[in-house]
Amino acid sequence: MIRSILALAVVGTMLLSCSTSIQQAGAGSSSETVIGKISTIDGRPAIDTKVMLIPSDYDPVSSTAIDNRKIYSDTTTETGDYRMLVSDTGRFNVLAIQLSLGTRSLISGIFVHGDTTGVQPCTLKAPGAIKVILPAGVDTLNGYVYIPGTTTLARLSSTKGYVILDSVPAGIASSIYYGLESGSVAPSPILDSIPVLSGDTTITTYSAWKFSKRCYFNTTASGAGVSNTVLHFPVLVRLTAANFSFSGTRKNGEDIRFIKADGSPCAYEIERWDSAGAVAEVWVNVDTVFGSDNAHYVKMLWGNPNAAGAANAGAVFDTANGFQGVWHLSDPDLANVKDATGNHFDGTPSDTAPVAAIGAIGIAKGFKGPSSYFDMKNTASGKLNFPENGVYTLSAWVYADTLDNKFHAIVGKSDNQYFLKLKPYYPPNPMRWEFAEFHDMVGWQITDTLATAQQWKYLVGVRQGANQFFYLDGVLVDTSIEIRADSVARYTGDDVTIGKFLTYSAIDAGYCPFSGKIDEVRISSVARSADWIKLCYMNQKTPDALLSFK
Repeated sequence: MIRSILALAVVGTMLLSCSTSIQQAGAGSSSETVIGKISTIDGRPAIDTKVMLIPSDYDPVSSTAIDNRKIYSDTTTETGDYRMLVSDTGRFNVLAIQLSLGTRSLISGIFVHGDTTGVQPCTLKAPGAIKVILPAGVDTLNGYVYIPGTTTLARLSSTKGYVILDSVPAGIASSIYYGLESGSVAPSPILDSIPVLSGDTTITTYSAWKFSKRCYFNTTASGAGVSNTVLHFPVLVRLTAANFSFSGTRKNGEDIRFIKADGSPCAYEIERWDSAGAVAEVWVNVDTVFGSDNAHYVKMLWGNPNAAGAANAGAVFDTANGFQGVWHLSDPDLANVKDATGNHFDGTPSDTAPVAAIGAIGIAKGFKGPSSYFDMKNTASGKLNFPENGVYTLSAWVYADTLDNKFHAIVGKSDNQYFLKLKPYYPPNPMRWEFAEFHDMVGWQITDTLATAQQWKYLVGVRQGANQFFYLDGVLVDTSIEIRADSVARYTGDDVTIGKFLTYSAIDAGYCPFSGKIDEVRISSVARSADWIKLCYMNQKTPDALLSFK
């Protein structure tokens, strides 16, 4: 349970026994009786379960504030029944706790009067927890928060801005109060109607969100098969009618949120949200994806009709984490293709603009002919202008229409600087995918692998100083650099382009236009690791091998 991770405050979910404020069953001074029955989650009688009858305005710290009214208690019989003789009348709560298992239940607002009060049967469930985000101005030395009519208490021994109310019965916590140990100020409510789920932690900041589900990351051999930890990773979350109900969200997903187990928010970007078609692709920045693990998760929240959109692509594809250009290529036809990083190297479509197509990840772009490409203007110099023997990574999902023994540029900064490309081999056939860097007056340094047509393939080229690595579908396929000599000068004056080179290439006067589909192009100023690249492929391919929902 989350509470084992979030040990942040002195949390007192106390079972009050051996106290003058507790009256054992049968010791009442009147004939008023409270009776009820407790069951386990599978319908059996809950035997040996502690049952307490607690005044509904009970404060675990300042019990004198309610005129010393007693807490009555009993233990259930073999049939799950309890019976308490009560010398008080008024509103009470019934709190039941199975001590050996920690399961519990709470029934609020029982009005005790007359000879016998029957309490509705209740079922023991695993408790949850509430992370209470504290309001400004609270006294962190003498303050405390509690749920009235229970023994659930947390003293503010932390200055982190929140405390945890632990072991709270599942259901709705009607209110949470704040008080001072000195009793100089009467306790007052700070939160109302907080939902509590078994085995989960409710974050009060997000209490207006009706629905949630956990997104688990499986990096074990049965999942993505990644053994080392990967940091600051953009996880692709695909939503369909099979795993998500779009009817509970706002039309454009404005109420979607992602939070970590401790309640802190995760940056996210919605690439596509189609409520009518019941499909969406969302990128979520996960600060740590643990290797060989299947217990780590983030929580997705939705169902707040008043929530405004909070997506932030620049925080997902942060330049501080090496992302210098990220193009999802899912933009509307004839529009610029947006760069998801804070650099905003948006791509301008050519005269014969690439068109929308079904991609490896949602919507991609289809390219055909020498006038079908995108130009990322003003990128000739600056962050995408890597030197010889620099450090950078290029990646793209590609789908070649055919293997026609011609040169086809995927993404690059001229044929005489760096690029990913589809090329014929010598002699022609079979064609190959290529990652190359051009060196001044020396020629191309090439890594490559066999190409296939009419299949989505994930290509990644990594340059790390004098070393070069080429990956296909998450697998390292070539590290041996082949030199194709040429004594021409290295040219760095072109912008980055997708689908074609901008200037004349010695190998193709048509500037190597691509024929097929391209999706999710990225350029990073770091050398991505083998684990990073494999995790990208395993998460982005269909079916996704990383993510599962619970």
